[in-house]
Amino acid sequence: MKTCVPICLLLGLFCGAWAQADLVLARRRESEQKVSAWGLRSFVDTFQGNKRAAALASGWGQATCLGLYVYDEYGNCVARDDITTPKTGVDLAADWVPAATARYDVEIRNAGYMPIEFDIALR
Repeated sequence: MKTCVPICLLLGLFCGAWAQADLVLARRRESEQKVSAWGLRSFVDTFQGNKRAAALASGWGQATCLGLYVYDEYGNCVARDDITTPKTGVDLAADWVPAATARYDVEIRNAGYMPIEFDIALR
């Protein structure tokens, strides 16, 4: 059941029309990304204003706690998913509605002592 939910989320996200993506320039899912122990990975992109934006990440390998944070161009956290446990902490999702077209920084943080690989999709 644990793996069914993220797979369904990712399939639903990827089966949607590319024209409805909320990024200014379409971006493909990035697979096999790696975040080190106690480290973070950052993904910066421009999202369209007044349209729903979303970030999904799913990790595999180690049982750890990941956090997903979205920051606007002024450094304000506008969305997050960080309430996790080592058993459920590798599947993350956050959505927000940008007030105007702007760049946003999506960070994946590893709160564990082992590195972990993950896939991420931004829409």
